[in-house]
Amino acid sequence: MLCVTIDNPSFNTISSTVHQGLKEAIETADADHGVKMILIVGADANLIADANIREFGQVPQPLSLPSA
Repeated sequence: MLCVTIDNPSFNTISSTVHQGLKEAIETADADHGVKMILIVGADANLIADANIREFGQVPQPLSLPSA
């Protein structure tokens, strides 16, 4: 199992930086045949929130995660 912690204060929003980190974690897990599961959690007592409103109005970054 690979545990990935999203630590993006103050609300653990999903920003383009967090998205890139998730993509890298999934690629790492995919390359390790011993990993059968990925657990994604929010740091501290924070849940993982939706989009980061600070990125609204900016040019959208292409999002793509590896497919199963």
